[in-house]
Formats: sequence, C-alpha cells, structure tokens
Amino acid sequence: MNTTYLIVWALFGIVCVFILYFYSKRMIQLSKDKKIQQGILLEKQAKYEYLKPGSLDEVDEDHIDEPVLFKLMRVENEYDDYYEHMNHSEHVIHGIYSLNQSLTGKNASIQSFFESPGTECYVNDIQDYFEEIGAHQLHDLVAAVKRLIEIIDNDEDDDEDDPIMGIYSRYNFTDFSQEYVSLLATTNVHSKICKYILDHKEDFYDDDITESNEEMEDEDEC
Repeated sequence: MNTTYLIVWALFGIVCVFILYFYSKRMIQLSKDKKIQQGILLEKQAKYEYLKPGSLDEVDEDHIDEPVLFKLMRVENEYDDYYEHMNHSEHVIHGIYSLNQSLTGKNASIQSFFESPGTECYVNDIQDYFEEIGAHQLHDLVAAVKRLIEIIDNDEDDDEDDPIMGIYSRYNFTDFSQEYVSLLATTNVHSKICKYILDHKEDFYDDDITESNEEMEDEDEC
C-alpha cells in the first residue's frame, strides 16, 4: 500500500480516537449532570410535599411556584378525587399547570386538556383562572378554544363574527397550541403566577399536617 495512504489512514484513525474520547467524556458528564438534577428534584419533592404555615416566606419570590407545585402534585397523586382536596387558589394554580402539561411531549395539543378525563374538573373554569392571575390574553385564547370545541360538538356553522372567537375565528387546534405557547413566553405568565401565590400564600399551606409528616420533614432538613 502506498505510504501516503498509510499516513492518511493513520491520521484518520487518530482523529477518530480523539473524537470518540471527547464524545465519551461529554456523555459521561451529561449523565452526571442528569443524576445531579434528578437528585435536586427528588430533594425538593420530599421537602415540599407538605407546606407548613410560614414555609413560603423562606422561598425566593421568583421561584415560589416550585414548592406549591410539588405540594399540589402530591395531592394529585394521593387522591383520585384530588380536585375535592384543593381550595380555589390551588385550583387556579393546578389548573393552569395541568393545561401547560398538556402541551408538553410529542404531538402535544391544547385540545387534549379539554378532552382528558383527568382534567375534566377544570374545563368549566379554566379561562377564569387566567383572568384571576391577570393573563387577559390567555383568558381570551382559552375561551376561544372552548368555543371552537362547542362549535364542533354541536355541528354549528363557523361564524367569523363570533364574539367569543374574536381574532381567533380562523384558528384550528394546532394554531391555538402554538399561540398558547407563544403567549406563555411573551406575556410573563410565570411572574403573574408567582404574584398570585404571594397574594394568596395562606391558601397553600397544609393546616392538617400530621405528626408523622412533620417528623419526615425534620429528617429531610437534617
């Protein structure tokens, strides 16, 4: 074989070894980072399963939604009729969170929120929740989605002048899903949610924490 070819193949092999080395190193680091993040998530989940009165005062205001969501996820997992074990303020936050979750994952669509048995309890009031936190554009969008579902279910004619549909009169569910995600990013919804929680902190505390729950929390803090 020509010496030039041997040199080229040798250099190619060296380059491949270096690429494989750095790629493997990167994958190992990503795996470590993932485990660290999972550990942090599990730690927060254990810490905030129950919210003792006053505990939200110790949380950074920009992240005050985190402990509330962990607490509400615990209630959701603990009770089949979780809605009945939440008060109105908790309905507002958990309802919006549930709608946001319906738009994650492959082939996600806002339509799934309104058709899922698991979130049926929120369908009647979901647009009002957005109004309560001051997200008026999302209130109008969600109201239009509900109206579109009503039009389809009742086999009604699509009216361009429908007052509820408004600017969304020609939207389909894909359009609504994309617009919803866009409004989440551009209308500062996260800050509005945090402000709502700050204004209603007392509503998110567990007043019936049992002695065993407190002991578990004390162990986590240690």
